[in-house]
Amino acid sequence: MLDVHHTDLSLALPQERAEELGLRGILDAEGVQDIFALLLEPSPPVDRTWSRRIKDYTTRFNSGNVRTIAALIRDMVRRDADKGLSFGERTVLRDAKEPFIAELSLAMSVPAEEVEVLVDTAVLEGRTPQVPGALAAVS
Repeated sequence: MLDVHHTDLSLALPQERAEELGLRGILDAEGVQDIFALLLEPSPPVDRTWSRRIKDYTTRFNSGNVRTIAALIRDMVRRDADKGLSFGERTVLRDAKEPFIAELSLAMSVPAEEVEVLVDTAVLEGRTPQVPGALAAVS
């Protein structure tokens, strides 16, 4: 059974097809630590052409891979702080951040608003979060 967070929706799926369907468990402590390490890494150079940038961002977002999406968020948050984002880019960032922050919130047992601050702080200030309780084991 798959329960969709913040809804009353539950889906019955065959367990042997979970990987094929792209389902995985929520990040564990090691996975959260890995994500924050990725958020601290440097961003690659950004294409100056908006159409190529938005295509790259969309492709990365649609991958569904949590590490790829973490790197996308890292790169977009830095670009926004540096040069700003277009409306389309802001939409991609919002759409990428929402499920990403929700998963980290569940994995860390920290409210989503606090997780978003921790992510932005890691990306923009290069600091690994120090959160009492659930994340203490991964810091």
